[in-house]
Amino acid sequence: MQFKRRYHEFSDNSPADDDDLRWFALMQHHGTPTRLIDWTYSLLVAIYFAVENAETESAVWEINTDLLSKASREYLESRDVPSREEHDLSLAVHLGNVSPEDGRNRFRDWMLTNKFRFAKLAVPYIKDRRLTAQQGVFMAPGDVTASFMGNLGDLPDAPRMVVKYVIRPRFRDEFLYQLYAANVGRFSLFPDLDGFAASLRVFDPAVWPLRASDGPVYNER
Repeated sequence: MQFKRRYHEFSDNSPADDDDLRWFALMQHHGTPTRLIDWTYSLLVAIYFAVENAETESAVWEINTDLLSKASREYLESRDVPSREEHDLSLAVHLGNVSPEDGRNRFRDWMLTNKFRFAKLAVPYIKDRRLTAQQGVFMAPGDVTASFMGNLGDLPDAPRMVVKYVIRPRFRDEFLYQLYAANVGRFSLFPDLDGFAASLRVFDPAVWPLRASDGPVYNER
């Protein structure tokens, strides 16, 4: 509520008052705790966020969205809740299968009542620059009184949905070198002055000189 009441002080482009998902997405990206969990379709982006501040082991989690979508749909239908979306409500709205108003109402009923212990992809219809740059997608648990894995635990095929890849701390610097070369860092994932400034804290070639084998590449066109 406080975020909504004061958002106009920082932007003239406020979401509709009942567009809960977009409000949550804005809050999430600006550091306010929400029920949304950040995921990405990009393996490189996932690795970057895993190792950025790692001092011990870190990890990348992979989730099978096809299994999740099927299981979530079956879960809702078993409770007499219609759910024909293939992936997420935003996609259903985009395809015209669900009206924007109905999409907002379903998100509110499914995700804000804590009646259902499951999880579902959640992407606002209107994306911001950070979400686009990070190839981001949110996962929304239906019951915030349980952990994310607790929400998954009640779904069919839950053990097959998630895979965890552990990254040893000795690989952190090597990953940051390679990710920088692939143009992945806070400077690209947060495309504003704050993102660029923060990237200098994590990796700066002036502080971490490029190795001889990492010299510039000339690409003739």
